[in-house]
Amino acid sequence: MSTLYVLEPPTKGKVILTTSYGPLDIELWPKEAPKAVRNFVQLCLEGYYDGTIFHRLIKSFLVQGGDPTGTGQGGESIYGGVFADEFHSRLRFKHRGLVACAGAGAPNSNGSQFFITLDRCEWLDKKHTIFGKVTGDSIYNLLQLGEIETDKDDRPLEPLPKIFSVEVLWNPFDDIVPRTVPSKSMLPTEKKGTSKKVVKNLNLLSFGEEAEEEEKELAASDTRIKSSHDVLDDPRLLKEVHENIQKSVDDQKTRDAQLSVREALSSKRDQKKELGDELSKSLDDSDEDEALFDARMRQKILKKRKEFGDLPSKEESSSRPSAPSARSDVEIHDSEKQKADRLSLKKKGIGSEVKAQRAANADVDLQLFGEAERQRMLLKQKKRRNKGHEDEVLAKLEKFKSLVSAVNGGSNGKDAEEKDDDLKNWMGVELKFTPEPRKNNMSRSEDPNDYVVLDPLWEKGKEKFNKMLAKDKRKQREWAGKSLT
Repeated sequence: MSTLYVLEPPTKGKVILTTSYGPLDIELWPKEAPKAVRNFVQLCLEGYYDGTIFHRLIKSFLVQGGDPTGTGQGGESIYGGVFADEFHSRLRFKHRGLVACAGAGAPNSNGSQFFITLDRCEWLDKKHTIFGKVTGDSIYNLLQLGEIETDKDDRPLEPLPKIFSVEVLWNPFDDIVPRTVPSKSMLPTEKKGTSKKVVKNLNLLSFGEEAEEEEKELAASDTRIKSSHDVLDDPRLLKEVHENIQKSVDDQKTRDAQLSVREALSSKRDQKKELGDELSKSLDDSDEDEALFDARMRQKILKKRKEFGDLPSKEESSSRPSAPSARSDVEIHDSEKQKADRLSLKKKGIGSEVKAQRAANADVDLQLFGEAERQRMLLKQKKRRNKGHEDEVLAKLEKFKSLVSAVNGGSNGKDAEEKDDDLKNWMGVELKFTPEPRKNNMSRSEDPNDYVVLDPLWEKGKEKFNKMLAKDKRKQREWAGKSLT
């Protein structure tokens, strides 16, 4: 039987948000959160959320929207101000797709903003009003919306996710009447339609001929207002040359940008070439560089320790076992093959030169450690030396054993032959046993201490008796404790 049960109450009411990432089907809980659902449905009917964006997005947490300003600081409820939180015991932040009111950072500060969860978040229980949930296949559109890249302030990057339109399929409240608020998108079109050119009716007045002549003069003249730059012939005043100057400035900027890009590309190519040459040189001289680096680092550490006065005393250095001295210089051979072999062994860390170098640097390395670390390193060196000594002792013991066995082999040869003859006649040998005292064939012992009586009833009675004694002792302890208290 399944251990998962639907504990949420039944929904009543449905709204579809058409977003830039597909529709989101939202079912509502008007009985459990009546104020929040009434506020949300009425704003949807009035087109309040049309054209708004999701201004905040935190991956695997929530998507927030409902602010017409797009900053997260705006938005107003239908009640003219903030309204109180509404909590229900069966509505918890246990799964993704839950729609809840977004407050202003304090309790009972709900407005028009809302958020949709992308995962379970139990720490929001009893802090935000849950009034709906995303259902059906539209949950996949919500997951796609939750994968948008954001900046450091959790604001989605361009293009911003938008709510194109909202459709109320099932209104849970029959008494909701949307307020008559003109939509923002229709305002400019109405202005364009109403603005018409005024035509004078010249037949109404007696001086219509004079007015007609004035209209003709105005139409013939240039309606554009001219400045002193265009009228006067002053070389100091600019005329319509500013447009050409602007074009030349823009062309110059584009050329400068192209040249800077070309220079950057060429410099990158040169840097790549230089890096390749340096890498090839460094690969050739890697061994020398490592040795020089080690020597420099040792000198720096020793200088620092001299400054702090942490160098080992002369008595300690004299009492310390001296490291094996470096071997004398290897004889220089003319053949290139032996040089190559020696270099390969040195790179692998196997050859005799490497061992000698390690032994020579052992004493120098000990000076770099503290007191406790120095003692530990000295113990390790002793163990290594003792290990080689133990191997030699064991080899000598084996040799001694082989010599002893070889000497004793000749003297014991005759005894071995006699033993072989005795073993051949094993069928004729009789078995003889020493007679045991107080026993004569099958006779029984008369001593009653030699026998043991086992009575199962006695054992059971013994166990019961022990349990009774233990119970009496426990009661006595309990009574003694009560009397003391």
